[in-house]
Amino acid sequence: MKSISRICLVVLSCLLSCKTNDVRLPYEKPIDPAKDPSGFSRSLRIDGTNKGGDMPLNVSTSFRITKAQPSASATKGASLYVPFVFSSTLPVAGIYLQVKGADNHWNLAASGGQLTTDTYVFSVNFPKNVLDGNTILVYAAYDRNGRTSNAIQMDTEITSSQNICSADEPYKANGSRGLHQKTLVLGNKAGKVRIHYQMYNLPDRLDIRYNGQWVASTDTKPGPPVSSKACFDRAAGYVPGTGTLTVNYDPAKSRELEIYMSGCEGETLWDIQVDCPEEGCTGGCDTITLNDLNTSRLIAANLDGKFTTSIRVKAGEFVFFGTESLVLVDKKHGTSVNGNGTNKGFDITKVLSDPGSVYFTYTSAWKKYADYRFGQLLMRFNGRLIAADNYSLMSNGKKCSGTQAVIDNYNLDEEYGNYFIADRDGIIEFEINDQNPSDNTGHFLVNIVTMSRKQHEDRNYCNRCPEVMPEVPTIKKGEVKDEEGNVWDYGFLENAFTADCFHGGHYLFRGKSDDVKNSQCAYSRTTKKLINTYGDNTMGTYDYKNPDEDPRAHAILDVFTHEAYEAVGFKYKPTCDVYMYKKK
Repeated sequence: MKSISRICLVVLSCLLSCKTNDVRLPYEKPIDPAKDPSGFSRSLRIDGTNKGGDMPLNVSTSFRITKAQPSASATKGASLYVPFVFSSTLPVAGIYLQVKGADNHWNLAASGGQLTTDTYVFSVNFPKNVLDGNTILVYAAYDRNGRTSNAIQMDTEITSSQNICSADEPYKANGSRGLHQKTLVLGNKAGKVRIHYQMYNLPDRLDIRYNGQWVASTDTKPGPPVSSKACFDRAAGYVPGTGTLTVNYDPAKSRELEIYMSGCEGETLWDIQVDCPEEGCTGGCDTITLNDLNTSRLIAANLDGKFTTSIRVKAGEFVFFGTESLVLVDKKHGTSVNGNGTNKGFDITKVLSDPGSVYFTYTSAWKKYADYRFGQLLMRFNGRLIAADNYSLMSNGKKCSGTQAVIDNYNLDEEYGNYFIADRDGIIEFEINDQNPSDNTGHFLVNIVTMSRKQHEDRNYCNRCPEVMPEVPTIKKGEVKDEEGNVWDYGFLENAFTADCFHGGHYLFRGKSDDVKNSQCAYSRTTKKLINTYGDNTMGTYDYKNPDEDPRAHAILDVFTHEAYEAVGFKYKPTCDVYMYKKK
């Protein structure tokens, strides 16, 4: 009998222990908001009281909700912050909220008593056992006398969280008016997460929540999102144009990042992109040469029509092409053109030809394309003509006249060409601007260089800069050492011309010794600190080739790529390897 009692006590103890240590959550039946609006309504997590029946309405003409979001999208398990603007003679005492079609409603008393301001924000949380789907939330404000405002309907989409970094793919979304909340799962890599936005001309607002905290916003004070009385006054964090927010991500703290996008009232548009965490300087410093990226083609000058090179270019890639040729375009008169089929950049007009000193004059009818020069080799990409031409540097919207002569000396004499960023995938083709090329002799030697966007983005993985500027030397082309013994070149001519053109007039140093070779570092003229802000096109960027050692490669791989990517709104990543250097 005692043995049986002992066994019972052991079994009971085990059952109690198992029950105490079982951390599994209780099963919750999935709720379909479309098929069970009443059950869905009761499951909402709201700071209020749920009551049976429809919400009471006693609409007053002097109590109006004047601005409200017409739609919303939110992730289950996250809170949706709903803002509206009202006009009332009495303070707002709370709001009524009802799921359309439900047999119950919610009463949310105003937090802290009655509200007298004209802006109100309330929150709704959708539980995780709700299925993805669509519903309509209906709400109205009420005052202390029981009067209610007009009822607002908000079309609402319920979604699941999204894992964006399993394949290192960014999250992209776009929209217009309304609220967009999305919870993103970012994986197990720590680093900086960058959220890029494009608000276009009409302002919108972006807020970021991470690990239970509001951590970034287009407002000076991150969130909850609020409703501006007029979004277009650029108040309360509503901004136009482009920008980037940065969040420090640590998967040990939380793997979920919450995006809150508030579209402004009116015909607004917005786009956002959330990058996966950057682990730091992991890109490596590959040695890139023109031989790695260059493809040459010898094109007969007497070919007619369009002809392909079979060179495929991907969207976003930098493309450079140049010609080094002397082509006879008219046998009878011995008329030759060099490079791109021009004589020093001008159309052929008259040439001393036969022994009788008769001048030869061509007519525009000999051209296939009136807007391009006679005999010129034309590149075609996706049906678009991209003519070879004299190189013309542009930076920040202005021509760099002081730099032009320098670039012309980068061993590009007698070479003509062009460069661009491919807007989509395509194959390169060529055509000669001559109605009758059959009497031409010679060849166009064409060099085609393509560089991927990633190769351009990764250049600053190779940059290594002191955080504090080295001393400016007192002699031309003077070199100076930092406290780590690295040698830096401060080119007086470069700082007088190219730095002003490409780096906002800031101090510019170029690394000379092996550890910092080809590093390019820009420093503020006021603080002498490194300019290293994400997206700042005036900061220094690593150059694949030193202009003193290989000026042609430097022009094609560094100068022209900077120009082309800057023209399409490219923003540079910060220098990865920054080290502290304190001036004596």
